[in-house]
Amino acid sequence: MRASWGAVLRKFKQGSKKKTELAFEEHQRYLKRDIKQLHAQLATITTLQTLKPYLAERQQAIWDCAPSFDEIFFR
Repeated sequence: MRASWGAVLRKFKQGSKKKTELAFEEHQRYLKRDIKQLHAQLATITTLQTLKPYLAERQQAIWDCAPSFDEIFFR
């Protein structure tokens, strides 16, 4: 539990208590928007055929974020 709390503080800790609270609030708003969007997507995914575009988009996002061969081996 303590290690998890440290990770949370490193991510959200700001210069003042008020700024830290604002960072938590902003993240909470982001999570709520994300949940709402995921619920909307879930309502439209009723078959494997309707799931395929989401999977393709997700796979492309993974490849877009992946480091290149040169970045991995030639640093």
